[in-house]
Amino acid sequence: MKNLSTNSEKGQTKEKKKEHRLFTPAEKSKAVLSVWSERRSPAEVCREMSITWMQFNQWQNQSMTGMFSALENKKDQVKCPPISGRLEKLMERRSGSQKPSKMEKRLEKLQQEKTELKTA
Repeated sequence: MKNLSTNSEKGQTKEKKKEHRLFTPAEKSKAVLSVWSERRSPAEVCREMSITWMQFNQWQNQSMTGMFSALENKKDQVKCPPISGRLEKLMERRSGSQKPSKMEKRLEKLQQEKTELKTA
């Protein structure tokens, strides 16, 4: 069992507690948009802001949810291409409509070839 040394004057341990930082919505959106516009990498943003990837990913998901809810009931919206490939992947993941994987495409092709051989 480890014995933690304590400061006898103050009765506190020498271990440091992790400092909890609060970020404004403007700081969070600036960080997310800088990655979505491909100006910076997620690793750069995380290092600069001293946050974890999990925290940054949570901000991205919150941003995506906010965008979807803001645009959900609007009619006559012009469909614009996403800012980047990264944003497109996030949108697909969020909306649940994902493209078939290479394996699924290959399996479908093999099944088609098999039916063609049977009919020939």
